[in-house]
Amino acid sequence: MFKTRITELLGIRYPLLQGGMAWITGWEMAAAVSNAGGLGTIASATMEPEELMSNIAQAREATVNPFAVNIPLRLPSSKKAMEIALQEEVPVIVSSAGDPALYTEKIRRRGIKVFQVVFSLDMVKRCNEVGVDGIIAMGIEGGGNVSPSELSTFVLVREMVEATDSPVVAAGGIADARGLVAALALGAEGVQMGTRLLATKEGTLHGDYKQAIIRAKDTDTV
Repeated sequence: MFKTRITELLGIRYPLLQGGMAWITGWEMAAAVSNAGGLGTIASATMEPEELMSNIAQAREATVNPFAVNIPLRLPSSKKAMEIALQEEVPVIVSSAGDPALYTEKIRRRGIKVFQVVFSLDMVKRCNEVGVDGIIAMGIEGGGNVSPSELSTFVLVREMVEATDSPVVAAGGIADARGLVAALALGAEGVQMGTRLLATKEGTLHGDYKQAIIRAKDTDTV
């Protein structure tokens, strides 16, 4: 057991969130992470409505622990994905790539926890205004949609913990326990990892790509 505000808020054993990665993180990875004591996440971005509903149902069969659905708000599919997540009353919604004001109030009225991925202090202020439950500070080291300002994760975390009363999760470049300890030292109360989990058996990447990741050296780009 590792107690922070993140573990208490989400009802998880370890302050570790699995990042949502389109095409890769479905119910299998989400359930595996949640069963291991973290917060697993289903990535809705590339899923058709029926596929998302099926993934939520299968995650519920595979774990009794909380899991999340990630919804990038700028995508045309986000409205339907949000409808499904609310209808299914998933434990946690992680919104990203958009204005948290769009759905935060509606999400919280359903008793669902909402986290927002942010890249800047301006977005943190917006999150404070609308009352998100937690903030995921993603630096340039992260995969997918990353900071246009190109600030590093640990620069963002240091700034954001001073700018909000909400618990902050560090994301981007975190790969092991040393990264977690460093994030906690800067005031974060958890970490999010995505790329670190790409080569797991639950990830839906082709085996050749997984092997390329495993063989990669520090100067390689995969």
